[in-house]
Amino acid sequence: MQSSQTNSSWKLFKQLLADYRQHRILLVTAISCILLEAISDLMVAAVLKTGVDSITSGSFAQLLEAGILFAVITLAAAAVIFIRRLALGRFGEQIGAEMRQRVVEKLNRLPISYLEKQHSGDLISRLTNDAALVGEFLVNELMPLIIIRWLVCWH
Repeated sequence: MQSSQTNSSWKLFKQLLADYRQHRILLVTAISCILLEAISDLMVAAVLKTGVDSITSGSFAQLLEAGILFAVITLAAAAVIFIRRLALGRFGEQIGAEMRQRVVEKLNRLPISYLEKQHSGDLISRLTNDAALVGEFLVNELMPLIIIRWLVCWH
């Protein structure tokens, strides 16, 4: 059961990527930023180790060097986080806009009799809320899922 569910999820993810191929630069940028964030976290740990070692050894010059390196890594990580959030935000908004456009095109092809039976508020609510939920998922939840899947497969 688990394997078929995983395969199904993976197929849906591949379909999503195929549907939104023109946005893959934003997605690749976000994934690259996540990897850079992980590398910067590892570098910070190593720099902190050096800083603590310099305190115990009494080397002020080495402590100053570690502090400057820590500041540079932290600023670079902040820039990478900003770029990741920007890329994911644009990705989510563009996908949401395209989904809303597809729904509007679909509604335009429906017969008038169907549209007369439906409440206009229900259609508008579904159009805006569902697209917003998908966009929010893409921005906030997709990247952790990709990273977790990658980590599970890698180990």
